[in-house]
Amino acid sequence: MKEQLRSLLTRERQVSQFRPVFWGILPAFAVMLGHSPSFAETAVPGGAAYVQQCVDAGVPRPPTWNYEDAWHQRNGSKWKKATTSEAEILEGVFISAALTAEVFYYDPAEYGDPGAGVCIALPRSEFSGRAPDEGPPDYIALLGVICQGQASGKACFWDNGSSWQSGGVDADQTLTFGDGPPTTAFVGGNELAAGGDVCTDCHRGENVYIIHPASVLGVVPSSMPAIWAEPIVPGTWPMNEGPSSLFSPSDTDSCLGCHRQGGPGGRFPEVNTDTTSYCGTILRQAFGKTMPPGEDDPLPEDHPPYETLDDACNGIVSEKSSFKKLMSFDAPVSESWVSTNATLSDVTSPLTEGEGALRVSGGGYLRLDSNSFDTWSLEYLGTKLAIDLYVPPGQPNPYWLGSAQLFVSIPGAGINNYFVSQIELTPGGTGWKYLKFNLPQVIRTALAQPQADVRFGIAINKPQNAPAMTLDNLRFDGTLSMPPSMPSFAHVEDFERGGAWTEFDANIVDAATSKDVAFLGRASLKVDFAGGGASSVWTEPSEGPAAGKTVSFSVYIPPGTPLSAVQPYVEDANYNWAQTWNTNLPKGGWVTLTATVPASAALPIREIGVKFYLNAPYNGSIYLDAVRW
Repeated sequence: MKEQLRSLLTRERQVSQFRPVFWGILPAFAVMLGHSPSFAETAVPGGAAYVQQCVDAGVPRPPTWNYEDAWHQRNGSKWKKATTSEAEILEGVFISAALTAEVFYYDPAEYGDPGAGVCIALPRSEFSGRAPDEGPPDYIALLGVICQGQASGKACFWDNGSSWQSGGVDADQTLTFGDGPPTTAFVGGNELAAGGDVCTDCHRGENVYIIHPASVLGVVPSSMPAIWAEPIVPGTWPMNEGPSSLFSPSDTDSCLGCHRQGGPGGRFPEVNTDTTSYCGTILRQAFGKTMPPGEDDPLPEDHPPYETLDDACNGIVSEKSSFKKLMSFDAPVSESWVSTNATLSDVTSPLTEGEGALRVSGGGYLRLDSNSFDTWSLEYLGTKLAIDLYVPPGQPNPYWLGSAQLFVSIPGAGINNYFVSQIELTPGGTGWKYLKFNLPQVIRTALAQPQADVRFGIAINKPQNAPAMTLDNLRFDGTLSMPPSMPSFAHVEDFERGGAWTEFDANIVDAATSKDVAFLGRASLKVDFAGGGASSVWTEPSEGPAAGKTVSFSVYIPPGTPLSAVQPYVEDANYNWAQTWNTNLPKGGWVTLTATVPASAALPIREIGVKFYLNAPYNGSIYLDAVRW
């Protein structure tokens, strides 16, 4: 079962554009869902003040640097050259083959110095054909230093190289960390902002170092902090957001075996179209050249987690993880399932797979509706849909335990609340029931096409006084087949750089871009309400969708919002609406809804919008993102 292959991008950067580089991504990861993003701490101007800020934050104080003293371990140098019998995999990855890269490190614990963590220096030098063992370099073209605290996770950056000092740094030149010109002191803190390069474009993740286990960097001690790394850098630089929310903590597939919390590789950061340097210079080159260890030609289809990361780098939202949670009923179920007449709760027992199940409490006819998912994110399709249902003992009527029904909605295919079938629960008595619903051809045909708005409905009819039932492991069964390929979108409105919809009415008081939550990238359209009833937000597209095109809208409804329905629509040149009516939507998670332009629509499309129906006064927000066709 594999995901659909995506096109892989490559991006080369010259060494002059990228200085403090420490290579590697260790072989796997997992992530903690719901982790708050870690924001970069703004650095003070530089010099000695920056060094003190770092020390106060639990970062080791870097000792004075002199290449020759460090190489020969003389004059009390605390910098040590890292050596290993393994091949030093540095050149040819993203360090220029014209320069020789060496690794030096400072471990304060080795000298009884205050602070816990490590500092790493990476001089990249011109040797005129000599090896480092044959003599000092002609000059050090690039020299970056990073120190990171082990307990605090805080990290600080210094640099000295060709853009700071013509001709580079001499091998016998002594540089301090503090106040002074670049001839005698490293540049750090806000002074780095003037250099053009942005260290945190690439130095992201569980720790700031990029360390491959088969390289000399792999022998440096204390390189993994106890908590998520937080760089102290200029305020204009990117934050180190993460860990990635693309995977469940229980995922150990492929590279997730090491890139997990507590694993030797550390967790990956959040990635999107704004992290092009990390995606192109680090992630793609690591996977294509050095990861996983021992494989000469690793392929994306063999490592689905890499595909998922690469999709996110390309701006393609992977719904695999959210869909897996929906199908497995892992917590929190409130983001995946909703009911108007049953009480839903997360449980860890009984269950048949995963980390949780869904308990359904109440009597009589109980209806549950799922979040939406797209068909191209599925691992596979099937001719049946199966679910595990637990009927507990203590039933008031052993002669009728109840029944279960399945419904399917795919508005983009004109399928709304389609009744599939009913299965009786009485045969076999209490305990786990393994129910299988035969999917009719009309549903199978629609699922085999690119659809962004599939939703399942499950109804349980049970005696009034019967104990709660439990649902787990919803899955495709029967004859399996591959899902459709992801469609090519001609237009994607992600609200990343402005472009807010300025038209709204009724009780909507504002619509503006916001970074509170996002479906694509980092921003969405925040729609603010002050009242109840029906209100719309819309735009007049300069180039609207063609006849027959389906427009997808991703909507985030915060928990507690008194929302009864959402109506996405398109309006043609003759003011005719094409819309879908969507109720019983989960809150606290993104749901994708659609509206299809009729084949007979009068073009061009005048208006694309969303109408919200509130059943009570509301002073809050709903978010819209990823409007695409």
